[in-house]
Amino acid sequence: MDRILLKIHRQKRIQAPAVLLVHGMEGSSESVYIVKITERLLSRGFHVVRMNLRQCGDGRNMARMTYNAAMTVDIHAACAFLMDNLSERIALVGYSLGGNMTLKYMGETAAERSRQIRALRKAQPDYLERESPIRKRWSDLPLRIPECWVAVSAPLDLKATQVRMDSDRARVYREQFLNEFKLRVDSGVYGELARNLPEAHRRPDTFYRFDTLYTAPAGGYLGAEHYYEVGSGGNYLSKIKTPGLLLHALDDPLIPHEPIHEIPWSQYK
Repeated sequence: MDRILLKIHRQKRIQAPAVLLVHGMEGSSESVYIVKITERLLSRGFHVVRMNLRQCGDGRNMARMTYNAAMTVDIHAACAFLMDNLSERIALVGYSLGGNMTLKYMGETAAERSRQIRALRKAQPDYLERESPIRKRWSDLPLRIPECWVAVSAPLDLKATQVRMDSDRARVYREQFLNEFKLRVDSGVYGELARNLPEAHRRPDTFYRFDTLYTAPAGGYLGAEHYYEVGSGGNYLSKIKTPGLLLHALDDPLIPHEPIHEIPWSQYK
């Protein structure tokens, strides 16, 4: 059975609201920015939960599939757990890739959530098996649980972000991330996807090739372009009805800021 590792910090005041923190690409619950905001939130009286996405941090090898920028079902499962065991008042805060997941989670349809579940079940038939306590309540839960959200440096347009990451200006970052991805391929997480590829193609040297060969098929997408279209958090902003805050730096070296200027912000007032 798949498991997701949550690191929980409880306040003495049981009625305190909870904040679920979701890290960025190849980060973890121990990333500096997650630890720092945890300290700040605890000092303000919140319960805090640091989530490790699949195959990240101390949660490595606890799940059979790895995360992607559109896999929001795990956030939903984490929120359901918090609601049952910590607080019914929950805020969701995501950084970078986690920020994209936050936006998508807060705006996606039930059909898209179901598509993710079908993809997970195809890869692992016992996903959300019948005896799971979350499975028993899944149909009774609201589509989105948090009462507010924050997305920091979210890649609103995954295609534009891929182009930036595959450019010369991001070479150092790209090589570092791809080295981490290749270790995951070598670990066997991608199973048949990797074994069925010729040796020369198992370790791609661009984000686009990696998403084409691994991310998209593992997540049940028709290809990298389909993954970018369905997974881009910016496509869900107009569907979000829950109050939230979107923060983005104009000089972010990895996430292009141009997409944020293309959004008709006046309609969200």
